[in-house]
Amino acid sequence: MFLFASALTGSILSWRHELDASLNPDLFHVAAAPASCNSKHCEHAQQAALIDWLNSQPGYQRPSMLSFPENPERAVIAWYKLPAPANTGWQLARSRQVMIDPLRRQILGERVWGDIGFSRALIIPTLFHVHRYFLMGDIGKTLMAVTGLVLLLSCLQGLLLWLPAASRQAWKKSITVHWRGSLPALLYSLHRSAGALLALLLMMLGLTGIYFNQPGWLSPVFPAQVRKLPDAAPAATTTQALPLTALLAIAQQAFPDARISRISLPASAGKPLEIRLHQAGELRKEDGATRISLDPYSGAIRQMIDPLKMQGSERWVSWFYPLHSGEIGGTAGRILISLCGLGLLLLMFSGYVMWWKKRRIS
Repeated sequence: MFLFASALTGSILSWRHELDASLNPDLFHVAAAPASCNSKHCEHAQQAALIDWLNSQPGYQRPSMLSFPENPERAVIAWYKLPAPANTGWQLARSRQVMIDPLRRQILGERVWGDIGFSRALIIPTLFHVHRYFLMGDIGKTLMAVTGLVLLLSCLQGLLLWLPAASRQAWKKSITVHWRGSLPALLYSLHRSAGALLALLLMMLGLTGIYFNQPGWLSPVFPAQVRKLPDAAPAATTTQALPLTALLAIAQQAFPDARISRISLPASAGKPLEIRLHQAGELRKEDGATRISLDPYSGAIRQMIDPLKMQGSERWVSWFYPLHSGEIGGTAGRILISLCGLGLLLLMFSGYVMWWKKRRIS
């Protein structure tokens, strides 16, 4: 059941941004703005002004995060964290998403990320929460990690069972689909051939699925190398935070050619401000994986993550999401990941039919 849900939702979620925008054009589509900035300083001023504008609107306040799309015809998204659910492990975390037309300073609409439903606005978030949590919060994450482990071990076992004899004819037969006049024979042939062709990719999906949900399980192999510095309180309660434009300029100076994709604002005094950027050459597309955390009072860099300079296990881990989502290969990569999900459904169906046939015979 968990593998079926993972395979089906994963095949769809490779295209989640495009599908979400197609299902909800009123929320995500804006008219492309004419180029009004010819400098990074101008862009920073516009981003800071948008946060100030949103903070001044009735019913809104300063968001916890603002997400800036690469596509100028997509809405800017403001995120507001909602009260944390009771700590039972079953509830999903919820955030208020507000979609904004930055050119016209117009709120297009909103939804709650974490609400479950089958309306146009909620279908893609619901599929995401099925894929990541099976709609069961942190307990679901653990179950999905177990599912990834089952997938990894099943594929390894399948490869060992599939290995043909050391002859050209045996290898050719092992990856060829045969009809032989019966549906069970066809399904067996499909199961064997498709399993052999997809096994390594499915093992990668299982491994990365384990890491996303329970990274501690893989810490002996992929130890965390990025260390967050402890939060520091401001020198005095009257200390004035630096203007946001100044903080954005510091982040831009660290990565001059990168595009700022997200601004995460501190929830309380002493907490760092995190800016996410996308550098050319990153495996992560859209938002990128470059991060820099700044002290909002001094502008000091508290933490920096540059995926282009990662080494060792940290570099391997930086590949996990682009591999899992198919981003690493662009459109072709996402097609391949979708086909992997559909191929896993085929393996499950054919395997079940073969098991049921043998069960009836015995």
